[in-house]
Amino acid sequence: MKKLLIVLAFAGVTTAVSAQSKNSVATNSFLDNWFVQVGAQWNAFYSGEEHGANLKMQPWKSFRSNPQVGIAIGKWFAPEIGLRVKADGMWGKATFLNNNGKNKSFRYVNLQFQPVVSLSNIICGYNAKRFYNLNVFAGGGFARNFITNGYAMGLSAGIMNQFRITDNVGVNLEFGWNRMENDFDGVTFAPGPDEAGGGRGWDSHDNYVYAELGLTVNLGKATWGKGPDVDALNAAHQAALDALNAKLRAAKAENDRLQNLLRFLDMCGEDGM
Repeated sequence: MKKLLIVLAFAGVTTAVSAQSKNSVATNSFLDNWFVQVGAQWNAFYSGEEHGANLKMQPWKSFRSNPQVGIAIGKWFAPEIGLRVKADGMWGKATFLNNNGKNKSFRYVNLQFQPVVSLSNIICGYNAKRFYNLNVFAGGGFARNFITNGYAMGLSAGIMNQFRITDNVGVNLEFGWNRMENDFDGVTFAPGPDEAGGGRGWDSHDNYVYAELGLTVNLGKATWGKGPDVDALNAAHQAALDALNAKLRAAKAENDRLQNLLRFLDMCGEDGM
C-alpha cells in the first residue's frame, strides 16, 4: 500500500507539472514588480459642445491645449499583463467658450484604472534586457472638475512606449485618449440644434488627447526568473515512476516465487505423511 501511494503521488506531480507552460517564468512575491510613473503631458481638449462651431482642430492651438502632469502606480502580475491606477490633471479647457483666443479654464483631476498589456512580451517572449517594449492600455474611471465641483465618468485608452535604462529605471513615451461625459468641462448646453451635441461617440462627449514623456521606476524585484524546465521535470518524474514500477514488479515476482515455494513444501509434507 505504501508503495502504491508513492506511485500515485509521483503521478499527481507529473500531471501538475505537465499543465504548466513550457516557456513560463517563475512566480514572484506580491511585493515584487510594482512600478511608479511620473510624467509631463501636453493635452488637447475637445468639448462636446464645440462640434459644428468650426473651431480649429489642431491640438497645439492655445485655446485647446495645456501642459499637465501625470502620475501612476501599478503592478505587473506577469510579464504580459499588469494593472495601474493613473491620475492626471492640472488645467483643462472648455473649448466651446473660446472667444478671440480666450476660453474658460478649469482645474481638474482624472483618475483611471487601466489594465496594461505588453505586446512585446506576448509576441516576442519575455526578455529582461530588451531595450524597447510596446504596451497598450485601456480602462475607466472618473474625473473631478474643481471649478464646478462636479464629477464625470470616463474611459481611456492608449499606447506606452518604454525604453529600458536599467532594470529599475526606464523612460516612457505615452500617447493616450480620454473620453469623458459631456459635462466634464462644466458646459452642459448646446449652441443650436444643427451645431453641437453631434452624434454618439466623439461628437457627443468631452474628449482630450495627450502625449506624455516620463520616467518609470520599478520597485522591489523588477525582473522575472526563468520557470522550471517542464520537459526535464517530466523526464525525471517518469524515470522515478519507471524505477518504482520495476521495484513493484520485482516484489510481486518475489512474492509469487515464495508462494509457489510454500505450496511445493506443503505438497512435499503431505506426500511424506
